[in-house]
Amino acid sequence: MGIYVNSVPPNLNFPYRAVISKGRHDYGTYERTNAYTLSTPTDTSIKATFRGTNMLIGDLNDDSYVDLVVKTTATDDTMGLWWDTVRVYWGTSIGVDTLYPLKIPVGEYNVYLYPAAIADISNDGKPDLILSAPDYNIHRGRVYIFLNPLTDPIPDYIITGDTIWDRLGVAVTVADLNNDSLNDLIIRGQAEYSYLNIYYGIDHDTVNTELGQQLQLKINQYSLVGLACFDVNGDEIDDLLWASIDSSGQRVNVHYGKEGTIDSIPDIRLVNPGVADFGKLIINAGDMNGDGYDDIAVTAPYATITSGYVFIYGGGPDIDEYFDAGKGMSLDSYFGYSIAPLGDINEDGLSDIIVGAPHYDFYTNKGYWGVFLGDTNIKVTDVESEIESNPKSFQLYQNYPNPFNPVTTIKYDIVKAQDVKLAVYDILGREVATLVNAAQQPGSYELTWNASGFASGIYFYTLTSGDFTSTKKLILLK
Repeated sequence: MGIYVNSVPPNLNFPYRAVISKGRHDYGTYERTNAYTLSTPTDTSIKATFRGTNMLIGDLNDDSYVDLVVKTTATDDTMGLWWDTVRVYWGTSIGVDTLYPLKIPVGEYNVYLYPAAIADISNDGKPDLILSAPDYNIHRGRVYIFLNPLTDPIPDYIITGDTIWDRLGVAVTVADLNNDSLNDLIIRGQAEYSYLNIYYGIDHDTVNTELGQQLQLKINQYSLVGLACFDVNGDEIDDLLWASIDSSGQRVNVHYGKEGTIDSIPDIRLVNPGVADFGKLIINAGDMNGDGYDDIAVTAPYATITSGYVFIYGGGPDIDEYFDAGKGMSLDSYFGYSIAPLGDINEDGLSDIIVGAPHYDFYTNKGYWGVFLGDTNIKVTDVESEIESNPKSFQLYQNYPNPFNPVTTIKYDIVKAQDVKLAVYDILGREVATLVNAAQQPGSYELTWNASGFASGIYFYTLTSGDFTSTKKLILLK
């Protein structure tokens, strides 16, 4: 539960406030989306269930009823194959027809097909459907556009990545970046570098698939796909936000929208508070503090070994690069793996958000979701960070408890991005357990070692990162 969350816009035939998906991240096992009304803080019972995940909602056939779009996956375990199909459940005067959906197949084995966006990309006042398949055709990637009214599974437009491993379509959004009253299409890709393709709107009732501007960042970081567009500085023009990583660490680049083309150099970079996986998702959180401006939510579901975080950056003319509020959860939960704005759910004049944590608790994968309310105490530049900035030096801390039986906690600090190894050795110097062996970003990390399969005695744990090496002793007593 919680691999995907989304809010439900006001409508005539789908009387719910939020939808939350459950199921495996890779295949379609138990793929389900549950609908909730959330009328009170205790109103958390499931009101309806639909097959599929990643649900988007909108009127795709111009009949005044919202339709539901979901991703479904079929598998052939004997052959190790799976294939995705997007289903459209049509809205009706009495609800939603789940018996006769429109089925849109990806047409290729072992390729994900995602509902990417429902937005007016043809600039005719009607919402269109956009699907993405970033691993299509040896990872070239494809984006499919279906114009309103949607009547059949044949896309009206297709945009394909130029070369293998372009992975065009890892994220998609629609906004008016140049303030010309025409929506633009923004598609993110992840080749051997990260890039954004911007297709500027050129006229009403027209979709432009000719590249108008490309922003590139020479990185190799596939986990960072955060992308959003909305007005963050209060000038009533949509702005562009996308996650990136460079020699200084992970950041969220913000390019202010303006007439013409946006600047290739960000106007502001949102600072990472010192965690890993910063910028996995970026959303418009709405006005969470009641100052009249939309705020930014940035997630880091794999922030540390055991914890995930959501950070709020206050928007408006006084926006700066530092976060103004944050919420975290440990328990290996992947807190922030999914997130969506809810609007003002408790009618206090402040916008609220919903957050999912699909691995809760400690990889039992029970899943979790929670609603987090807006608060007037979220002041731009006025809230002290609850998370320390990046450490100033490498550090390996003494495990606790020590002696222990059979689980102990080990903490360490990394000051720059590089390979990290943390291993446990017996008294003869033989490596008996490898706890970490991967590239990591600057930050403080914490993990546990379960020594239930080891004999009592003295052990040593060593942290190695670049030229830094530190060893400490731990004692297992059973």
